[in-house]
Amino acid sequence: MFGVISFTGFEFRNSIEIKNLTFSYDGKRNALSNINIKLDKGKKYTLVGESGCGKTTLLRVLLNHITDYEGQVLIDGADIREFDPASYYSKVSIIQQNVFMFSDTLKNNICLYSECGEEELNEALRQSGLIQVVEKLPKGVDTIVGEGEVELSGGERQRIAIARALIKKAEVLLIDEATAALDKVTASAIERTLINLDATVLAVTHKLDPEILKRYDEIFVMRDREIIERGTLDELLEKRGYFYYMYNYGIDRKEEIEIVEEAV
Repeated sequence: MFGVISFTGFEFRNSIEIKNLTFSYDGKRNALSNINIKLDKGKKYTLVGESGCGKTTLLRVLLNHITDYEGQVLIDGADIREFDPASYYSKVSIIQQNVFMFSDTLKNNICLYSECGEEELNEALRQSGLIQVVEKLPKGVDTIVGEGEVELSGGERQRIAIARALIKKAEVLLIDEATAALDKVTASAIERTLINLDATVLAVTHKLDPEILKRYDEIFVMRDREIIERGTLDELLEKRGYFYYMYNYGIDRKEEIEIVEEAV
């Protein structure tokens, strides 16, 4: 059992380390196997791999939604299972495909009914790329949005999720296929926004866009619930390993990739 450490005044200073992490949902088949990665503060990382390889499960571990695993997840040397949940979630945010919206003002949808000053809100709007959206709304941030009101696009909803994370000053952003349902142009714009944020980012992506991938500090390649390769885009392509074939043949075309690998 783990105690609870108060996170009052906590600062994420150096790194998140995942050490020898193994997890099984049913006690029989591993959902994650011996994961070892390090996320340095302020850097940007992405997880790629076929569907079902363990990417979302790894994010659930980092969110402390899963705690009964072997190994450790450490922030600056402290096990995350010992952290006070409320304080932990004030530092860690997840952005997913489906962004829940209240039928209320844009401001309340971003601030989530907490106090946020005009300067703070404007900075969140700027960094999330919402300024142009606000300028087109009839009442700006006081416009009622949501079902039956002013409808927002999928890309605009994703930007609201980013603004929410900025308002709460999240230091770690976990991105779970947030742009999967968006068109390529919108998805690329959202990912560029995320990469430019002053936060540590770990993004799960299915879109192997070279213009985006080359901007990540490190790419983690998952296969069969393990990290099998890691490196920058150029390093991974130069290796001509699993990522190289996935990049060229398609992220979920497992059988074709295996045939090509066997032929090499």
